[in-house]
Amino acid sequence: LFRSVTCYLDESGTHEGAPIAVVGGLLLNKARFRDFDDEWKNMLATHSIPPPLHMKDFRRPEGRLANISNDARRALFPDAIKVINKFKIFSIAATLTVEQFHAFFDKRFQREGMGVYGMCFMLCAAMTHLQANHNHYSERIAFLMDSGNEYADHVRGAHAAMQEEQFKAMNVGSLTFDDDKLWSPLQGADVIAWASRV
Repeated sequence: LFRSVTCYLDESGTHEGAPIAVVGGLLLNKARFRDFDDEWKNMLATHSIPPPLHMKDFRRPEGRLANISNDARRALFPDAIKVINKFKIFSIAATLTVEQFHAFFDKRFQREGMGVYGMCFMLCAAMTHLQANHNHYSERIAFLMDSGNEYADHVRGAHAAMQEEQFKAMNVGSLTFDDDKLWSPLQGADVIAWASRV
């Protein structure tokens, strides 16, 4: 399974007053990407959900999918999870509150631009490395995140820090941002991040 892998991540809890920040997603290898993409699109079509799937679109009353009934939601989400579980190598999520961030990280660290979401990204990268190491995978792992992330600069800063010599052994590869409308695994990452927060 650990061959030509990419970690697809999304954030959750970015709205004003959110009590907890989350970065989460899934690791998927190149060989299974097409199968995931096909099955994800078929799953959405089966449930008459126009892509892309965003959890925030279900918010009532203003969400794009706000009128989807509770029964339809209960039918959709287990099927979305089945697709994720069928093709993922593993799923991952890091959660952190602002209070925890201020309690455990010193002011100098915070002044250097490391925000809560950057720290969550670092935690995801560290956990991904541990899983890869456990499975004897020593290649660099690429990360893809949704370009709509308002805290992208925090994540870029964290990623840049992890290119330094002290983190070299963690094999943190490239960080790319792209539109999740084009990447079904990013929609799956959105489901994982949302589920990890609620």
